[in-house]
Amino acid sequence: MKVDLSSFETWENINAKVAAELQVSSAQTVRCFPGLPAAIFEMLISTAQFYSHKRSVAIVGGQTPHMQSVMPYLYKEGYEVQILPAGMSPAQWVDSLRKDTCFAIFCEDHPVTGELFPISDFETSLNEKKIFCFRISHHNHLYQHVDSSNEIQAYSARICSFDPQTAVAIMGERQKAASMLAPFLSWDENRFLAAVKSSKQSSKENKELVESFESQLPEGFHRLLETEKRCFDRALIYSESAGGESLQNDLARHLKISLQSPSWERQIETTHLCRWGGVGNYDLWWNPRPSDNILRGLLILSLEVLHKPQLKLALQKALQEC
Repeated sequence: MKVDLSSFETWENINAKVAAELQVSSAQTVRCFPGLPAAIFEMLISTAQFYSHKRSVAIVGGQTPHMQSVMPYLYKEGYEVQILPAGMSPAQWVDSLRKDTCFAIFCEDHPVTGELFPISDFETSLNEKKIFCFRISHHNHLYQHVDSSNEIQAYSARICSFDPQTAVAIMGERQKAASMLAPFLSWDENRFLAAVKSSKQSSKENKELVESFESQLPEGFHRLLETEKRCFDRALIYSESAGGESLQNDLARHLKISLQSPSWERQIETTHLCRWGGVGNYDLWWNPRPSDNILRGLLILSLEVLHKPQLKLALQKALQEC
């Protein structure tokens, strides 16, 4: 038998414990969600419905795939969707936004490469205009780079991803939109808290190690990034002569690494579409994006993998076998 009710306080208890774990100020509010797409959808749609008289929104495109569930709703409901034009500075764009702009959404970092985007002045300008501001952190909240502090401004919310089923929104004092679905879901408090703690404890950076490896790659591989504005928790290399999924599998075999399913893998990952399945592709959201040849052979390697002394030899073998 079963009793078909939802626990009334589980979600609130998780929110309180996560707030304590993350040392969130009492002036701010924490909401937990079953993954980043769910968090973005609920935060944006609840705000749009709560302030339904504001019929415009602002979006910095090309930064995350997790906005795709929200866009059909905005267009269907007739919102004026203002997307940052190429070549325009964020400050100029903020000044040009419509007076009825309900919210703006943008990312702190890239979900694949860990590249960092400048947001501080942008966010401040939006808050001064009393435009609600949603900033997505795929990785940066684990490291806190200079351009994005722990401080959450009054009209802002920071949406942080910890794993595919764990996301947390930290909301400023003027964020008042009601919760929609999250309070009524079935929550595993121990799993959620363990995921937050595990992600915090296991996330590390090593700039020297990453730069040293990327500057001395085996023949046939190239480095992807030339910027220092990035999270140094990963190396990004590619081969234009082999598929990433084959390289990933062969490299894992040589290094005796057991691969996890896509989005859960933490040591060796690839952007090769054969790995991720379906018909989706990166040109729907990644802008500017690397060429198809680069994305087909791109590998993302963790610090744990970079520490392995046999890595370069294993890469050479994997490339020869592919």
